[in-house]
Amino acid sequence: MRRFPRMRGKRKYQLKELRARHHEILRQKQLGASNRDIARNLDVTPTMIQYTVNSELGIEKTSEMNALALVDTVDVAHEIQEASVQAIRFLRDIVSGDVEDGVSPALRARTSVEILDRAGFGKTINVNGSMNQGYCTPETIKLIKSRAREIGIASGNLAMAQAVEEVL
Repeated sequence: MRRFPRMRGKRKYQLKELRARHHEILRQKQLGASNRDIARNLDVTPTMIQYTVNSELGIEKTSEMNALALVDTVDVAHEIQEASVQAIRFLRDIVSGDVEDGVSPALRARTSVEILDRAGFGKTINVNGSMNQGYCTPETIKLIKSRAREIGIASGNLAMAQAVEEVL
């Protein structure tokens, strides 16, 4: 097996800097960025990204990040379900005429309906339409993708913008 050449002062990394870089690699990967994009963003090689993500520590940290995201999602879903119970009570009060003073019933009703919608109890929507076929030129498709990328950046949804860049 060949030995690695000694760098003799060419590369010196501080442990904190390496940890921060590895954490950022794993964070961006968790957000859906490609190895190539992460490498470009952090000025490292795609091979380093691959090694970091597939390392034992990288796999462990990714699992922890997934678990934390799942816990947060469950917490939010639980809070929405609790709020939906209160929303139903308030909507019953509106129907029966027992509304408290101080807060606009219209505002509370809109908020209650939004909470119920997020809890999965939204109104049924019928969609009627027709299917048409069309042809887009490569220039039109490129324009559509460019606009989607701009919207992603403007809305702060960088994961969407990066996904569009990968397709471009």
